[in-house]
Amino acid sequence: MDYKGKVLVVDDEKDTRTFFTTLLSDQGYEVAEAENGVEAMEKLETFQPDLVTLDLSMPEKSGLGFYRDVREAGGDVPVIIITGIVSDMKQFIEKQRKVPPPEGYLGKPVDQKEMLALVERLMKVDTNRQPA
Repeated sequence: MDYKGKVLVVDDEKDTRTFFTTLLSDQGYEVAEAENGVEAMEKLETFQPDLVTLDLSMPEKSGLGFYRDVREAGGDVPVIIITGIVSDMKQFIEKQRKVPPPEGYLGKPVDQKEMLALVERLMKVDTNRQPA
């Protein structure tokens, strides 16, 4: 299978992380997981993903805090916001005016085909590159 790139899955719910990791791995993506924004910041440095899927409601550092920190630091990795709470999405949109919007949004429960299509569209990876 051709190398498709790296995806960082950030969600505080283990079952959700496992579901996304399995779904993406089965499609040929290299996947790492983080359970909160603090862990995700560390993984950005060590894993260097081509795309991030990000839950908004998490302990320690919220998805909003993580996203804002990455964008304000000049990070341009594509981000897909995934949340099950509509009010979180509205709050996120209102608060992120100072930074560029994320590249995609998905509501929970996530439709597998919709997620894979969005990931495929946003993935900006050199297909000749091999995993480290």
